[in-house]
Amino acid sequence: MRRSNIAISFVFFLFLSFFIYAFSLTSLGQSLIGIFELGTVPLQKTAFSVYAESNTKLSELQSLKNQNADLESQIVTYKEQDKEIQALRDQFATTSPSQSLLMPVHIIGLKAFIPGVSLPEQIIIDKGKKDGIRSSAAVIYKNNVIGKVVVANDHISLIDLVFKKGFSVTANTSKTNSLGISKGNGQGNIILDNVVLSDSLVKGDLVITKGSIDTDGSGIPPGLVIGKITSVDKKASNLFQTAQVQPLVDITHLTTLFVLLKPE
Repeated sequence: MRRSNIAISFVFFLFLSFFIYAFSLTSLGQSLIGIFELGTVPLQKTAFSVYAESNTKLSELQSLKNQNADLESQIVTYKEQDKEIQALRDQFATTSPSQSLLMPVHIIGLKAFIPGVSLPEQIIIDKGKKDGIRSSAAVIYKNNVIGKVVVANDHISLIDLVFKKGFSVTANTSKTNSLGISKGNGQGNIILDNVVLSDSLVKGDLVITKGSIDTDGSGIPPGLVIGKITSVDKKASNLFQTAQVQPLVDITHLTTLFVLLKPE
């Protein structure tokens, strides 16, 4: 029953379509179509006007979005330039090392760094041998030693940070002039080791480089801050006393550093 109803409906609409088409070819049909079109022209104009206005607004909105994205990009660029300018001002406000020997560099890589999990022990900078950088050159920020160059390629260099395992430099304390060896212990930790028991280590005292300049002029100069003593381990049964040292600079928040070039 249902199939017969469908068939009847199909035949009905088919004949109706033919009838409408045939009627549209007659003069009366053309006149009615003309009247209908004439009546719908204002509606079509209105619809197109609304569409055109909407499209214009969308275009203007997209243009504003593009301009906003450009402005945000420029703001980021200006902020980075401002950071670099401020770093240059801060660095050149210090009197040592000589400004003429310093080359500003940018950090482009933090090796094995996972925010909130691990600290980098090595960084990569955007200058190399073609720029005059050599292995063993000191890397500093203001009057703080950050590390030293261990690999210098043509256009980039690898830096060992002061708290990397295996990094060591002769050091002494600022107040008591106690002599020892600053050793990197990994994950931001530094130990001042090999300090004789007769010397005095004081919590809060600064640890500074004693200097390890090679005959060719490369190396770490004296007087650079390594960090601050946070605790002291002194036992009468031991041959030496040690101290935990905390760097004053957070390398993960820096973008611009300075490499100490060899004098000509």
